Amino acid sequence: MHRQKNSVGHAGDAPTNPHSLQGVFEESYREIFAFVRGKVGAGPPDPDDIVQQAFAKYAALADRSAIGNPTAFLIRTAGNLIKDHARKSSTRFNVSVNGAELDFVASNHDDLSPEIVLLGRERFQCVVAALKELPRRRRRFVLLNRLEGMSYVEIARMSGTSESTVRKEVKAGVATCRRALAKLMGDEDS
Repeated sequence: MHRQKNSVGHAGDAPTNPHSLQGVFEESYREIFAFVRGKVGAGPPDPDDIVQQAFAKYAALADRSAIGNPTAFLIRTAGNLIKDHARKSSTRFNVSVNGAELDFVASNHDDLSPEIVLLGRERFQCVVAALKELPRRRRRFVLLNRLEGMSYVEIARMSGTSESTVRKEVKAGVATCRRALAKLMGDEDS
């Protein structure tokens, strides 16, 4: 007769098991919360709700030991939850605005005059040209952060560099784009 191992751990075992929910929570909560807070501020969505949902998804996994880096898993999950919330929010907004309301807004505002459209295109082309002039790694970091919405931590992990390096590269890249826009607009002092 074989004795089955008890799959339920003892309370004292949780900190030694890096994949136990308690162990992961104690090790990762602050970093996950800081990540979410950095993305959404005070909300919406509420940062506590996002963190709780991310941990709930981790807790629901059939085999948590298959996750090599629980903190990275939780950060990615939280990021996906934030994107899902944004997608749902924008969908709700689009559905609530009907064609008559859009016609009213468009007819009472000449914000989309040909001059404004041309200026927008010139600004866009200016930023694209500035981005093309950036060193490859800097351009990649700026695009991942500003267009893809990845955090400095995510980019650092993905590229194998420090968060500080990513932050400096993005800051320098954005500054280059701002200087190019200032030059285009005739404000040399910026």
